[in-house]
Amino acid sequence: MGEIIPLIAIIMSLAIPMVVIIAATQTSINKKNREADIKRLIVENNIDIERAKLLIEETKPHDKKYDSLRNGAFFLGVGLGTLANHFLIHGDMIVMVLTIAGFIGLSLLAAFVVEYKMRQRDEARFNETE
Repeated sequence: MGEIIPLIAIIMSLAIPMVVIIAATQTSINKKNREADIKRLIVENNIDIERAKLLIEETKPHDKKYDSLRNGAFFLGVGLGTLANHFLIHGDMIVMVLTIAGFIGLSLLAAFVVEYKMRQRDEARFNETE
């Protein structure tokens, strides 16, 4: 039994990049298929140029400026929830999950407040330069 655990760890560590590659490839294929379907529908239904531009136009990309703040807050919440459960609560699995979820919620709420304040400050600077 002890010899199987390292083998399983090796297989799982190799499976993670494979799953990521497969998912990225599938996403790329789906995007290309969607674009081809839209172009085919435009030709078949004789849609005017303005409406076609709206259909083909890419959606506005997500503002990734604060993603690291959110991700950091999420993992900080996981860590603090785990530490609080280990040192303070000593609860069973349900209590541990609820503790971690609570700390994740609090940390994401704090990240939201920080992001909101930073966006206001950035807008004020932008308006000040105009």
